[in-house]
Parts: sequence; structure tokens; C-alpha cells
Amino acid sequence: MQQSPSVPASTPPQTATFPRKIGVAVDLSDKSSYTVTWAIQHHIQPHDTVVLLHVCTTTHDNNDTDEMKKMKNYFHVYTISKLDDFAKSLLQAQIPYNLHIVMDHEIKERLCLEINSLNLSALIVGRGRVLRSPLRMSCWCCGKF
Repeated sequence: MQQSPSVPASTPPQTATFPRKIGVAVDLSDKSSYTVTWAIQHHIQPHDTVVLLHVCTTTHDNNDTDEMKKMKNYFHVYTISKLDDFAKSLLQAQIPYNLHIVMDHEIKERLCLEINSLNLSALIVGRGRVLRSPLRMSCWCCGKF
């Protein structure tokens, strides 16, 4: 009998469907950097494209003062800067990626909508502020995976 060669745990499984579009849900915490690194080591394959997906929380208040507009602009610049930091490991691994930032007051619901609108093959979610329980997410997202 021939033994198959051992495969290191960090090698992503090979599939026949290329290219895949893999979403990685990130918030602005440092845990998201680990989520991106984990995705590269365990799931993302050489021909995949990655979408770093961030949902900015919003309020229902449309009466923005000039000061609020300045704060929102500052926060938007900070968000892009933070996502660029998370993408450094993708650049080093030569994996193509896109940043996708949306605004909504329901993070989980919005993530599920974006899975469909972006036509993602998978969504990787870390254990930061974005989502505390994978079971809760599975109740929101159905039919795609």
C-alpha cells in the first residue's frame, strides 16, 4: 500500500473551482489582523481573490452638524488606514484583494447581504466585535454555502 504524503496543517485544501472570491469580515480591532493571517494560512489559495469586508455601524440620525461630518470623515480615513494595515499580509503573500466598506446599523444582517451581492465563495469571520458566536451567524446566513 502506498501512503499519501503528509500535508502540513497550514496548507489550504485544494479545490477544483478557481477563482474563488473569499470574504474576510474585519472590524477595527487588532484581532482582525489575526483573522486575515489565519485565512491566508488555512483557507486562501493562490488563485483566490480576497475581499476585506467591514461594516461601519450607523445611527438613524440624519441631522449631522459640521463637527459630526468632520468626525465621520476622520473615522472613514482611519478605517481605510486600518484595513490597509490588515492587507499587508495579503500583499506579502501576493494575494489580490479589495477593500469593501459598507454602512449599516445591523452588522450581521449586512454581512449576509454582502455575501450575496459580492458573490462570495466563503466568508471568514473572526472572534472580535463583528461576531461573538458562529452559531448565531449561521442562523442569519443561509443558502449560500
